[in-house]
Amino acid sequence: MTINKTKLGIIAVVAVILIVIYYTFDPSDAGFFPPCPSKWLTGYDCPGCGTQRALHAFLHGDMAGVIHYNAMLVVGVPLVLTIFASNMLRERYPRFHRFMNSNIIIALAAVITVFWTIYRNL
Repeated sequence: MTINKTKLGIIAVVAVILIVIYYTFDPSDAGFFPPCPSKWLTGYDCPGCGTQRALHAFLHGDMAGVIHYNAMLVVGVPLVLTIFASNMLRERYPRFHRFMNSNIIIALAAVITVFWTIYRNL
């Protein structure tokens, strides 16, 4: 899958707009951010609950706030970025790509997500 320059430009513009919005407005106070559907339906925190507030904290350099709102981001974002990079570089580093997309990594991510979900709801 190749991403042409137009699509990449659109992705970059949307990313910058979202960063500006999340930097400018605090999801804890602003009423226009969407609530978590899982939390709304079940009353339990999903693995992503608090991500919007954690992103706002991260953009303001508040790492304690990031961990408070959603500590999973500290593990999840680097993992997702590494998997994304392995896909972008799959032809140059095929062994790294195979490892990052292996059943072991997928299972490990799933187990961490399940444990995180249980832990944060205790």
